[in-house]
Amino acid sequence: MKNNLRSSDMERFEYIKEKINRFGQGHLLSFYNVLSPKEKEALINQINEIDFEEIKVASSQLSTPPNNSKREILPIEYESVLSLSDSKRKMYEEHGLKLLKEKKVAVVLIAGGQGTRLGHDGPKGTVSTRKIYVFKELEYRH
Repeated sequence: MKNNLRSSDMERFEYIKEKINRFGQGHLLSFYNVLSPKEKEALINQINEIDFEEIKVASSQLSTPPNNSKREILPIEYESVLSLSDSKRKMYEEHGLKLLKEKKVAVVLIAGGQGTRLGHDGPKGTVSTRKIYVFKELEYRH
């Protein structure tokens, strides 16, 4: 590999190279030679921040089915919009709008089905967000 690195930079590069090769991630440096010195430094810094050991453990846990077949799956707690008092509903709405304006909220609609718990009379996909139905919103984003 052609380099114009100082000794300490070269040592750091070799350390990173050894680290990523140990985890089968050598391809991360495939285009290292075509980067500018600033881009090389940024790439090395980014790679250095990655906890490959944590990723390895997480990947192993996610790809290995649990042995505990007696695991109990419980429904999550929720509060139906329909059962809220007007004052509580207004309080939640005002707080929610404040958080939306501050860009501190995200909405994920995971399942289909009826929108009853959302206070909507119809399938969840027909709930309107920003005057666009959820199904249409997903279509625009993909």
